[in-house]
Amino acid sequence: MAQYRFDPIWNTYFLEEAENFSLVDGQDHTDPNAGVTGNAFDNTIIGNDADNRLDGGEGADTLEGGAGNDAYAVDNPGDVVIEAEDGGSGDSVTAYISYTLPDHVEVLILQGFENIRGTGNGLANTLLGSDGGSNLLEGLGGNDRLFGFDGDDTLDGGEGADELWGWSGNDTFIVDDPGDVVSEDENRGEDLVIASIGYTLSNHVEHLRLVGSQGLAGIGNGLDNRITGDGGSDTLEGRDGNDTLDGGAGIDVLRGGAGDDLYRVDNTDDVVEEEDDGGIDSVETSVSYALAAFVENLVASGNAAIALTGNALANTLTGNAAENVLDGGAGADTLIGGDGDDTYIVDDADKIVEVAEGGIDTVRSATSYVLGDHLERLIATGLAAITLTGNGLDNTLIGNTAANTLDGGAGADHLHGGAGDDFYIIDEADNITELAGEGIDTVLTGSSYGLGDHLENLVAAGTAPSDLTGNGLDNSLTGNGAANVLDGAAGADTMIGGAGDDTYLFDGSDTIIEQAGEGIDTVMTTASYTLADHLENLTALGSAAISLIGNAADNLILGNAAANTLDGSAGTDTLSGGGGDDMYVVDDADTIIELAGGGTDTVYSAFSHTLGDHLERLIATGLAAVTLTGNGLDNTLIGNTAANTLDGAAGADHLQGGARDDFYVIDANDSITELAEEGTDTVLTRASFVLAANLENLVAAGTASIDLTGNGLSNRLTGNTAANVLDGRAGADTMIDGAGDDTYVVDGADTIIEQANEGIDTVVTAASYMLGAHLENLKAAGAAAVSLTGNAGDNLIQANAAANTLDGGAGADTLSGGGGDDTYIVDGVDTIVELAGGGTDTVHSAFSHALGNALQNLTATGSAAISLTGNALDNRLTGNAAANVIDGGSGSDIMDGGAGDDILIVDNAGDGVSGGSGTDTVRTSIDFTLGADVENLTAAAGIAALSLKGNAFGNSITGNGGANRIAGGLGNDQLGGGMGKDVFVFDTKPHKSTNVDRILDFSVKDDSVWLENKIFKKLGTKGSEKKPAKLAKDFFALDKAKDANDHLIYNKKTGKLFYDADGSGKAKAVEIATLSKKLKMTEKDFFVI
Repeated sequence: MAQYRFDPIWNTYFLEEAENFSLVDGQDHTDPNAGVTGNAFDNTIIGNDADNRLDGGEGADTLEGGAGNDAYAVDNPGDVVIEAEDGGSGDSVTAYISYTLPDHVEVLILQGFENIRGTGNGLANTLLGSDGGSNLLEGLGGNDRLFGFDGDDTLDGGEGADELWGWSGNDTFIVDDPGDVVSEDENRGEDLVIASIGYTLSNHVEHLRLVGSQGLAGIGNGLDNRITGDGGSDTLEGRDGNDTLDGGAGIDVLRGGAGDDLYRVDNTDDVVEEEDDGGIDSVETSVSYALAAFVENLVASGNAAIALTGNALANTLTGNAAENVLDGGAGADTLIGGDGDDTYIVDDADKIVEVAEGGIDTVRSATSYVLGDHLERLIATGLAAITLTGNGLDNTLIGNTAANTLDGGAGADHLHGGAGDDFYIIDEADNITELAGEGIDTVLTGSSYGLGDHLENLVAAGTAPSDLTGNGLDNSLTGNGAANVLDGAAGADTMIGGAGDDTYLFDGSDTIIEQAGEGIDTVMTTASYTLADHLENLTALGSAAISLIGNAADNLILGNAAANTLDGSAGTDTLSGGGGDDMYVVDDADTIIELAGGGTDTVYSAFSHTLGDHLERLIATGLAAVTLTGNGLDNTLIGNTAANTLDGAAGADHLQGGARDDFYVIDANDSITELAEEGTDTVLTRASFVLAANLENLVAAGTASIDLTGNGLSNRLTGNTAANVLDGRAGADTMIDGAGDDTYVVDGADTIIEQANEGIDTVVTAASYMLGAHLENLKAAGAAAVSLTGNAGDNLIQANAAANTLDGGAGADTLSGGGGDDTYIVDGVDTIVELAGGGTDTVHSAFSHALGNALQNLTATGSAAISLTGNALDNRLTGNAAANVIDGGSGSDIMDGGAGDDILIVDNAGDGVSGGSGTDTVRTSIDFTLGADVENLTAAAGIAALSLKGNAFGNSITGNGGANRIAGGLGNDQLGGGMGKDVFVFDTKPHKSTNVDRILDFSVKDDSVWLENKIFKKLGTKGSEKKPAKLAKDFFALDKAKDANDHLIYNKKTGKLFYDADGSGKAKAVEIATLSKKLKMTEKDFFVI
């Protein structure tokens, strides 16, 4: 191949195999300005003195241009460009990678779409960025010209007066020389100048950042500029537009000019200069700061606690998350504190905006003020008497030395009025601090309140009932029209209740002002007391046991927690004893109110009486027969000597009737004390009950199902219409129940009276039992094995865990044996319920029967021919003397047909069959060999290929539609293959009288005969059941043996098949089987195994 080739169209040499190349004037071609393009080698290409184009290609190339204005192409970091000092003034490098111009090359052109860097040298370079990426262009020394083109480029001319052109993208210009010129087209991105000298933004450049520690001047243009200073004391001027000026460190001067400007200050000595009508301006500060003239807004930045101070305008002051002080000054200001514990200094035109969870904030005001949302503290300044009003929070309000009004509003507020005669408006959650000598103060409350120290007067406001409580001073307590509680505490107090139903608490030195007709009033006392006129109610205080006695009015008398005696005297009185073990003396007009946990209380009454709630004991006085009725507690009711009715109601009550024929109404938890010879008593119960000693009769009331249990007497137990349980226990009891589904628990001496159509009744017994008439169910109790026998109804009989015998009798009965090895005696309509794990159970049936779940054994009784069917378990099925059909199901079953001609159905290899006497048949769906006492074998319908084998009897074996393998064994068997391609196997020694089989349906087309070579030894070939061997043609003959090799002879006239050991010899042929006559049999129908 050539070392190089020349392309005249491109006027370029292309290196082929050459690695190095030098242009020589007049070499091959006459044009001295030819170009050279390298290859993949690391080429060295040397130009001539003309304007050469040198491109080394892929390798790390060395390009040397010569004297002309050469153009180099660089695409490998290993490329080296060599240009002589006097080698032309217009040399250029086109670079596809980041590149720094070598000495003596003037122009760098970046190409491609990557973000790459282009760096000049000390000459006056021209650097051109690429159109595809974001480039960094660095001019270094010299007066350079840098062009960014597309992308977010950074242009740094370096030393010298440079020209920087940004074009499209968000460009950054580095300016460090007063002669630097930045040019940017309109709408070509958002651009930034970083200047280390004072600088004024040129047109279409948005942002300016000053760098360095010396004080610099930065001036914007008509755009919305962002101008940022650095460490020095800078002067920034935004001019037109909505500018952001941030002086950085140092003491800066910031001038916004026209537009809505934002100033960022970080030094209290920073100066903001704003023009009148110069827009809506804001200062953002991280230090305490006061707004200059013509600036509207002040915002705290950072996290330091600082003070923000407004000017005469309507300012908006916004704090940070720290504890700020905000003072709007003159004007209608808006103060926004933020998250910290802020302090607001306000006049009456200011507005505070505070968010929830924004700290604990304080407002200081010299005028009346109402706290806004989310503000907590309010402090009065100045000397004027003003009103301080809180909000819904827990406020703190502090007055000055004048007579202030303090109203905390909602919330748990703290109020401190100061030295004047202050007026407090409070609710029940508020508290007041008042010092000694700080005036005569009044508290107005809409809720209950107790005066704190150094407060004199208390007045109830509104219409709600209030508790008014004094202190150790001589207080004045004044109620409203509601039902107030007035307690002057210590001191000589004056209490004025008003028109409501008031309550007074006395201590012996107080004065009560109450008029007739002013409500139902209550006196509360710690000593025994009898009510005087015009006072209606009496309440015991303290812990002493006292007597409280009413007057002729309808009194309400309330005890304390001690054991009080309450007697309403005349009138329709209401008595409430309180917590102690109280004693009530009542007539028939009085009402007792006792609270839960109020002791064990006793009511004495000569009238029929029903205990009210929370009263425990009721004692009849006098001689009249009365009714004593309890409540829901555990009461004690004691009658007198008459025939009383005692009803404890709910609760575990104790009833004691006395000497006559008492009638007790009880529930399940009650107890009765009755002595011997105290009459014939009757207990009426709505709940289960056991008769105690000396009680004779028990009657169920209501409609609930309950248990009635007797004692050692001969009881009479009478149920209701529900499903009751009656258990007479010892004694010759009579049990009578109604229409419900009742349960009787019996022993041998009891009598059950049950009528027809009176529910589904159950008898529970621990001994063998037979159901009487109109009783449906029978259930075994205890652990003994018993016999349970039903009646003519449809009975449910349930055994215990022992080995029970269950016989439903006539009817469609349901029998459930339980855990033992149970025996079920069933008829054709009975149902057995047996759970898994419930013993090994046996069913006796004279009817066809299929075992249900969890039953193991089934035995036929009687003499009828019936079917016995097992389940998925391993069953034992036993027939009777008739012809049964027995199917064990899917388990490994044992089937015993008994004496009849039985059919035994086999479907599991684990099934065991015993035919018993009679001619029995096995019907199988699996391979099967007849046992010793079964005669016949039949394949179940279908096309499954089965192996059917007989025994020593003369069997009848019948196949199905599949390809069966049938072996009769010993005996004169009848063999039928069915429709499939069947195999008849002869593997026992034939005998003319005892072992000659008949094949009933042999098909020459489909069937074959297999002969065991151990028996039929002369057939020669040794085959096997897995691989039977064909019979040799010479061994088969029709009708008779013709030579010595004719060992197998089929007589077409008779259909008989013979085996002849010596063919035509003297030994006589032995008959094997009889087939149909005139079959076209050949040796192909026979195989040797």
